[in-house]
Amino acid sequence: MKNIEATVVPCTQVSMSFFDRLYTEGVVRETGHIVKCYDEYYDDIPISDELRKVLLLEDSDHFDLFSQSEREEFLFRLFKHLCLGGTHCQFEDVLDPYLETTKALYKDLVSVQKHPETKEISVTSTVFKVAAYVPQEQGEIPEPLLSHFSQAAQGIGLSSGQWQWWYQDLPHGSSSHHMQGHQWTGQNGDGTIIQVLLPR
Repeated sequence: MKNIEATVVPCTQVSMSFFDRLYTEGVVRETGHIVKCYDEYYDDIPISDELRKVLLLEDSDHFDLFSQSEREEFLFRLFKHLCLGGTHCQFEDVLDPYLETTKALYKDLVSVQKHPETKEISVTSTVFKVAAYVPQEQGEIPEPLLSHFSQAAQGIGLSSGQWQWWYQDLPHGSSSHHMQGHQWTGQNGDGTIIQVLLPR
């Protein structure tokens, strides 16, 4: 690896009401069905409804439902990954499966605490996004992943042990860097969440 980049991902949301605006602004009907639109493509990703337009197309009528800072939130990123999936993702016609799965994963990945006096709930987990860039001349992504993650983790002072992982293949345009690649998201015992992106 030539370069390792680590950034903190905002993680402040504690309620799924964050997505209620999708119902009130014409993206999702009261029945929960996602509003359809004429088919178009964003790179290799098919867009056939208003939800994917909100997530991907900056010129969409509803793109500004979420500010740039809200789009950086870990809850939004998780939701977006589930909605878009990979190039062979089978999309849902209703919103509930996306919300329910996002909520379940978020609860498993993020730790929260309640203030003893105000009773307000706040997130205690720290989420990192780590991009490990591989020079083009090296060809195939080096294996195993964990040996490279170990180098990345040590570079930012994290333990490389006790991590649970899931994998996602990123089509062009689906990552924040608008590139194709392989992404692993992992969580360790203290609640720290990290993403490792290996671009193609």
